[in-house]
Amino acid sequence: MCKNRARIERSFMRQMCAKSLHKKARNASLEMTTNAPAKADSRAKKQGKSPIKVIIDTDPGIDDAFAVLMSLSCAPELRVLALTSSFGNVRTEKATENCKKLLRIYKSSGSRKGSEDEKGDEDDVVYVAEGSKKALNGKQKEHIADFVHGKDGFGDFEKDKEDLLEAKEDVEVYPGGSAKLMYDLAKTYPGEVTIICLATATNVVNAFREYEDLPKMLRSVVHLGGAYTVSGNVNPAAEANVYADAEAADELYGTHGVDIYAVGLDVTMNVRMTEENLIKMRDTKYVKGRETLTDEERQFLFNSSQFYMNYHIKSLNFRGVLQHDSVCVMTVIHPEMFEWTRARVRVATESFARGMVIMDKEGEKNWSFENAWTERPLMNVALTADFEAIEKALMERFI
Repeated sequence: MCKNRARIERSFMRQMCAKSLHKKARNASLEMTTNAPAKADSRAKKQGKSPIKVIIDTDPGIDDAFAVLMSLSCAPELRVLALTSSFGNVRTEKATENCKKLLRIYKSSGSRKGSEDEKGDEDDVVYVAEGSKKALNGKQKEHIADFVHGKDGFGDFEKDKEDLLEAKEDVEVYPGGSAKLMYDLAKTYPGEVTIICLATATNVVNAFREYEDLPKMLRSVVHLGGAYTVSGNVNPAAEANVYADAEAADELYGTHGVDIYAVGLDVTMNVRMTEENLIKMRDTKYVKGRETLTDEERQFLFNSSQFYMNYHIKSLNFRGVLQHDSVCVMTVIHPEMFEWTRARVRVATESFARGMVIMDKEGEKNWSFENAWTERPLMNVALTADFEAIEKALMERFI
C-alpha cells in the first residue's frame, strides 16, 4: 500500500509539478505549478481570461453526471482539478467508481480524438479522491436515492457499459483522501480554487477541520443545498443534500474566512431539460474544435437520463429532467444570472425539522438580543434567478 501510494503521488507531481519535485516528495505534498494544462489555457485564451480552478465534490448521480461532463467538456471557463466523492445518491464507494467512470468516458471519447482540443491532454490530469462514508454524526445515510438514479447511480442501463465505461488506462484514486487533496490544491493555487459541492457538506467540513487554514486559502465554496422559500424534496422541511448531513451544512454555513454561496431548490426546481431537448442532445453530432459534448458523452447521458426522467414523470408529471447540479455549476460560470441574498444561515439538526435551513437576511431586522445567528458570517444565498437565461446557457452547452 505504501509503495502504491508513493507511486501515485510521484506520478501526480511528475505531471503537475515541474519545480521542486524532490522537496515536494519528501514533504508528501501535492503542490503543483501555476502552469495550467495546455487545453484549459488554450480555451481560456480564446476568451481572454484564465479559467476558474474548481474541485467538484460529488455523489454521481445522473444530474451529477451532466454537471461533471459539462464542466470537463464544454465549460472553457472552468479548469477541473479534481473530483472528490461523497455519499448521497449512492454510497461513497460507488460514488468513487462513478467519478472514475465519468473521467474514463471523457478521456476515451473517440470522437474527440485528434481534435485541437486534445493537444496537451497527457498533462491535463483530473484526480479522484474518496471522501467520507459517513455523516459528521457517525451515521451512514439510511436511504440511498436508487429510486431516482438507479442502483448504480447512472440509471442501471446495461447497453454500452463495456464500450463507454472502459478505457485503456484506469483512473487512479489519490490515496491521501479528499481532505488532503483539497488542501494541497488550495495550497498550490492560493486564493484561486473554488470547491463546487454537489453533495453533502461532509467532505468540505472534514477538510476544514483537518486543515484550519484551508478556508482562507480558497476562492470560494459553492454548495448545492437547501430549500429556503419552497418545500423540500425529502420532506416539506428539508432538501436532500442538507438533510443527509445537517450538522455538516450548519458547520459549513458558520465558517469564517471564506466566501460561501448556496443554491437550493428555490432556483434549481425552475430549470428543466425537456424530453425533446434530451433527444436533441443525443442526436446532435460532435464537431471537432467545438467545446461541446462528444457523441459518446451525449449517448451516455441520454441513456442514463431515461431512468431519471421516469422518476420525474411519476413525481412531477414532467417528461424531462431537472438539472440541479448543472445549475449549481452555472453559479460559478455566470453568477450574474442569479440574484444573491446576503444572510446568516442556520440548519436545524434535530426533530422533524432536521435539515431545514433558516436564514436571517442582512439588514432585515436589528435584534435586541444575541441569538444563534448573531455571530454567524454572512453568506450568499440564491433565492431566484434568470431561469430562462440559465436554461438557454445550459442547452447551448448540451446541444
